[in-house]
Amino acid sequence: MLSVLELPSGRDQWLAAWRDLPDDRRDVHCHPDFLALHATGQAEPVCFLVSDSRGTALLAALRQPLPVGLTGPGAECDLQGCPGYNGFFVKGGDRSLLADLDALVQSWAESNGAIAEFYRLNPLLHDDPPEGYRVVERNRNVAIDLAPGPDAIRREQYEYSVRKQLAKADRAGLVLGIARSPQEVAAAFEVYAHTMERNGASQRQSLDYFMRAVELPDDLATLYTVAHGEDIVACELVTHGASVAYSYLGGTMAEAFPLAPNEFIKHGIVCDQHARGRRWFLLGGGMSPQDGIHRYKRKFSPSNDLSFRVASRIRLPRAYGRVLAQWTAAVGAESQRYLTMALPYRFP
Repeated sequence: MLSVLELPSGRDQWLAAWRDLPDDRRDVHCHPDFLALHATGQAEPVCFLVSDSRGTALLAALRQPLPVGLTGPGAECDLQGCPGYNGFFVKGGDRSLLADLDALVQSWAESNGAIAEFYRLNPLLHDDPPEGYRVVERNRNVAIDLAPGPDAIRREQYEYSVRKQLAKADRAGLVLGIARSPQEVAAAFEVYAHTMERNGASQRQSLDYFMRAVELPDDLATLYTVAHGEDIVACELVTHGASVAYSYLGGTMAEAFPLAPNEFIKHGIVCDQHARGRRWFLLGGGMSPQDGIHRYKRKFSPSNDLSFRVASRIRLPRAYGRVLAQWTAAVGAESQRYLTMALPYRFP
């Protein structure tokens, strides 16, 4: 059976396929309701599904209209993974499923003017793309192995500097919490918003996004908080599938840095996610390998510094070429900075 599913009409079939995946493939980033969370503006979730006696192959993506002025005959959109990680999820291990999935995507692309694709491959959970994708290492991501348990992780995985900070947080009397009510979510969001403002972030999520995230079904997200006295001083929105939890969005009040809330909340998440039976906590990386953020995250798990790869593909070469020519003419000499990027026409 070959299916292209959209929301809301295809949700039941999409969800049934997701729930039928094995634990090590049943991930938040291919759940229909997590994709629906990102159906803002003109982005539309779409699921490509192959299911038969060999097993199942599933690819979840967002159909994104091309930038204004770049559409034309046979060029309407591209396909991108949702925020976080993406991948080609296979049940059954038969690679021929991926060949059929690839043909399904190609047929849909030709009918819908989807000129290209871009996905951030999950360092822990994915099957390699079908033949024809350009796959490159873009960064390094750090993961914490939850199997040994919190005490062993604290003692054996964390570097000394992290353990020292945790001792400081313990002395400060910080308290870990989970935001569930609208009031609790709003208080946590204020910390996130404060952090985005302080850092001059050009893109950020809304309070409505946080509210909807914590209401996702199938245990897909948890909003953790750190309190010092009566004040919330840090927060972290963690998404999770059956076996992996993901550090996603968060923030810390600047005046709380001396209390070590960042280390405290990370270790609290480790404890809670281990108790829930998950195998990994993926922290992500920095803007580039070995920058300050990446080096900080490595202190939690130096031995699990993983390759982070992206996959891209030009589906409709002629239409893609026309779009690229239009974009180059509009952007001018600055276009040279972006030509090696996937989907360069979406820059600057």
